Amino acid sequence: MLKAINIVRRADGISRDDFRARYESELVPVVEGLAAESHGYTRNHVVESLVPAGWEPNFDLVSSLWFGSRQDLDRCRVAVKAELAGHASGIIDEATCRTAVFEERQSAVPRAPATVREKVVLFVARRDLLTLDEFKVRYETGHAVLAKKLMLPHLIRYVRNYVVESPTTGWRPDFDVMTEFWFDSIDTELSKEEVQYLVRDEEVFMDRATMRALRTEELGAGLVQPKRST
Repeated sequence: MLKAINIVRRADGISRDDFRARYESELVPVVEGLAAESHGYTRNHVVESLVPAGWEPNFDLVSSLWFGSRQDLDRCRVAVKAELAGHASGIIDEATCRTAVFEERQSAVPRAPATVREKVVLFVARRDLLTLDEFKVRYETGHAVLAKKLMLPHLIRYVRNYVVESPTTGWRPDFDVMTEFWFDSIDTELSKEEVQYLVRDEEVFMDRATMRALRTEELGAGLVQPKRST
């Protein structure tokens, strides 16, 4: 299963709240009408930045669509881009829209479904000494297992999205994985010792200096069945 992630900035002169309302009411129906072959469509609207302090993202939305084949993904991407050209004026800054293809990895969380109250999105780059494959192996077999164990009391879902390629000409994400956390409580906290444990592990293979995190509001329906579990 392939996942197309789109990074979208609102047009000049429109507030974030108005962008969210117009995107959902005017553009989402267009995408849904052209993405019949997709296996899910979600929109993560930026609420606030978390890390680093003072960082303000230059985008307002991270949307995701899942496809069973690259052919379906490319067909939908071309069709949506052409159709939105006639609908998106005054809503999105089309010149800055970026798309990348990702490989999604999910961790099985052994607990009953709960109401999602908090969604956090984390952008992480690997340390220069690692290849992307080495980074993925280290993340999946080490850090993902540790993070799930420490956050389990409030964790609902935990997903890592590894960059495969970018169809956007001249652009490649400045991160190697987009990690998503769903929680049932906005008060999820780790002890000082647990935080230090995670940080020490991150320093082994992540470029923590470039790490960025957002709180988002997720709308839409994502992929129901995970393809891989750890």
